[in-house]
Amino acid sequence: MGIEEPTTGAAGVQPLLEALPAGVALSWGLSPSGSRGPKPGMSVPKIVEAAMSVADEGGLSAVSMKSVADRLGFTAMSLYRYLKSKDDLLILMLDAGFGPVPERLAEAAGWRAKCRVWAWGIYDSVLHRPWLVDIPIGGAPMTYYQMRWLEACLQALAGTPLNGEQKLHTALTLSSISLANARLSRDIGQGPSAADDAGARFEQAMTDLLPAGEFPQLLPLLRAGEFSADDSTATAHEHFEFALELVLDGVAGRIEAAASR
Repeated sequence: MGIEEPTTGAAGVQPLLEALPAGVALSWGLSPSGSRGPKPGMSVPKIVEAAMSVADEGGLSAVSMKSVADRLGFTAMSLYRYLKSKDDLLILMLDAGFGPVPERLAEAAGWRAKCRVWAWGIYDSVLHRPWLVDIPIGGAPMTYYQMRWLEACLQALAGTPLNGEQKLHTALTLSSISLANARLSRDIGQGPSAADDAGARFEQAMTDLLPAGEFPQLLPLLRAGEFSADDSTATAHEHFEFALELVLDGVAGRIEAAASR
């Protein structure tokens, strides 16, 4: 995970600790010096690793200070020597859950290929750890790995004529569609299987229910079986690819317009 040694002197650490949420500060290797001594065999990285294991097995709802402490063989109160709250733990789980930017990003040629690898990296991270999209995102990225991911996308766009604001919006848009589509893929995978024929039953019900005069575009799609055909995880991946290419086409158009000016 992204917990590293502080790179500033002791005098420079305290202002950062006061300005940053505790979990964010911990992700950068900054921690306040408290009077309570550490317990042997315990550390912030070990706590986060245990919490992620709990989430991997039972989802985010299974994560509590007690369940994590039980996994480590300690009491819940002992975790508070390292973390102020469960919210701080969730911040660190989100950071460590995505982890480093995929190495294959460096092998991609051109801004579009790099952005595609970057977006699929976010998507695949959620498929590997579905609970990541259940952690509330309270604002702009601030933790160590979040900032590394953002920097990687900005670097992918560095050679384009887009200005800084456009590059930042591109990164945030790619992140948003990646997370949203990964959530959709996860939810489809957790829903009824294709053998349950849920999609076909939905189409038949909607076909009988919707007045033809009010839904002239939607009804033909229902009658053609488009919804039941889409009721699979594989098709959800195709939806993401389609959405990603739409966004990248839009970015390409902005790049061409900027270059022409």
